[in-house]
Amino acid sequence: MTSSAAGILGATIVTLGCATNPPKPAAPPQAAGPANPLLEPWTGPWGGVPPFGRFKVADLKPALDAAMAENLAEDDRIAKDPAAPTFDNTIAALERAGHALDRVTAVYEIYTSTMNDDEVQAIEREMAPKLAAFNDQIVQNKKLFERIAAVYEKRDGFDLNAEQKALLRKVGGLTGKPEKVPKSFFDKLRDVISLD
Repeated sequence: MTSSAAGILGATIVTLGCATNPPKPAAPPQAAGPANPLLEPWTGPWGGVPPFGRFKVADLKPALDAAMAENLAEDDRIAKDPAAPTFDNTIAALERAGHALDRVTAVYEIYTSTMNDDEVQAIEREMAPKLAAFNDQIVQNKKLFERIAAVYEKRDGFDLNAEQKALLRKVGGLTGKPEKVPKSFFDKLRDVISLD
């Protein structure tokens, strides 16, 4: 798999929410103390709107950290599912994952691109490498790639509607052949991009 295909796949997995309208997941559990409004599902018209006026810039970092951890856990559950890979338990499951991260990232990107004062720049300097490492963890999840590739290879055996077929082409077509990529490649890649 080329690095550009891997990057596209990682970005696609992270931002899948455009193909269908799966039910919104419940807000993630919060630790004791005030809840972070950025992690709450959005309410209002058009599928909900960001909670502007209800959060502080300082809420961005903990919200991103929590949402990335939640998304990695969701993807890990999908990758480790003992059931044979199907469209529903792999591709649709990825589509349902990452909603909290989608919401938080949308606000983060607004702030880093248009409201970029010293406080936002400090958060961006700290979070940019964490977001890159997060994306790398998804791209390097060989079990997840293998599940996606297995579904893609069996695509003609599934009874999928046009929207599902388009999503499968978008996600599955970018995986290449993970079973032909030696484990040593993933180990070396992890060493090269590790933040430790």
